[in-house]
Amino acid sequence: MNILRPPMNRRGRIVIVAFTLLIAACLVLAGCGNGEPGSAGVGDSYFADLGNGGYDVAHYDISVRYHPGSPEINATTIIEAVAKFDLSSFNLDLIGLTVDSVTVNGEPAKISRNENEMTVTPQGTIASGDTFTVTVDYHGEPTPGVLASTPLPNGWIRLDSGATYVLAEPDGARTWFPNNDHPTDKATYSFHVTVPDGMEVAANGRLVSSDTTDNDGNRTWHWEMDEPMASYLAMVAIGDYQIQRTTSPNGVTIRNFFLPDQYDMAVSDFSVTGEMLDFFSSVFGPYPFDEYGVVTVPAVLYVALETQTMSVFGSEAVDGLGSSEPVIAHELAHQWFGNSVTLGDWRDIWLNEGFATYAELLWFDHIDSDFDIDETIAGITQWGERKLRPIDDPGVDNLFGDSVYIRGGITLHALRRTIGDEAFFNTLRAWASEYKHASATTDDFIELAERVSGQQLDEFFADWLGADELPDLPGSFGTS
Repeated sequence: MNILRPPMNRRGRIVIVAFTLLIAACLVLAGCGNGEPGSAGVGDSYFADLGNGGYDVAHYDISVRYHPGSPEINATTIIEAVAKFDLSSFNLDLIGLTVDSVTVNGEPAKISRNENEMTVTPQGTIASGDTFTVTVDYHGEPTPGVLASTPLPNGWIRLDSGATYVLAEPDGARTWFPNNDHPTDKATYSFHVTVPDGMEVAANGRLVSSDTTDNDGNRTWHWEMDEPMASYLAMVAIGDYQIQRTTSPNGVTIRNFFLPDQYDMAVSDFSVTGEMLDFFSSVFGPYPFDEYGVVTVPAVLYVALETQTMSVFGSEAVDGLGSSEPVIAHELAHQWFGNSVTLGDWRDIWLNEGFATYAELLWFDHIDSDFDIDETIAGITQWGERKLRPIDDPGVDNLFGDSVYIRGGITLHALRRTIGDEAFFNTLRAWASEYKHASATTDDFIELAERVSGQQLDEFFADWLGADELPDLPGSFGTS
């Protein structure tokens, strides 16, 4: 079709051409400024400012240079993400540290910062569904926080000796790299950590190389976490370590980073890991990662953290007597429940800790013919009848309180006594399988347990998780 138009002079043609080019550019930029800013937070029940809306991270590539003589790091984090809608700006979680530059798809971006957030405004709107790359160069001394529920520092921690380690649950990841710091946004990771030759670096995943050196006598350790991981599980430990490499009886690779002066005792204490890993695989389903191991840091922690594929223990966990076997079981079980299947809201912390606590009991029930799990649970229930508060909403100050662990474990045993062993263990395996490398909530677990068992369990969970007083344990003891 041809439409007749009045004659047009050269100036008019130039205006029309310029306008046409502007329209085309706007289409390329998905709206030419008509996008929306991503939210500063994903609406977590306890940590409103954690996470950010508007995008999903696919991969983090974190490069860190560190020397034990200085508390500062020099770092670059490259983030590959996908926009959920037309994004005019977005936030990253970051505390402290000096940001030297930020680019989006290679173009300089504007930034503004408050205490916990960095807002990034790219030069043009990012279209919904588009993959984009954010590169952040930064430096400074990471400053760990302290949780109300524990007296421990939280984040990147440096010791007087210059050794470092990371304990980031629930919100310490933002102390050492910019990220979307909520467990509902899981991603794969690359770590490139450059330290003086002679120091060792433990991190998540598999060690790709540690033989790249520079003219200054520094060595770069390259680790890859190939499966999706929540940001609070990302870890790096730098120091003097002796590395043990072994496998479970069924062939899962195990690599441990032990303190040299504790090496022999640590090898003895953690020798149960392989058998334990294979047992849990038979109960919960296949181990969800390719490798496992632990790092024992040169500090007294009195806690351990299940950082994905490389759990962190304090030096006090090693005594050569096997005293830490319950904790070893607990952190290993978290690889299924907490790491592969990750809570969708911090209010649902019992999904991590209750499951790992119950796994301890399953392990001892497996190895000790004199151990009676029913009698043990009954005794704990009587002890805790007036002490174990509800855990459906434990509160941020009790995120890691005894009730979350113990009442969570008791709840699982009560579920087992209610629906029977076959439905119970089928539920655990289905939970580990259906939500593998994903995030889920208490409601998701209830729905799954009802589907597998064929029973209505709303009232059961309302009582066991939320009643002021513990219900009576159902079923008869000593049967399966």
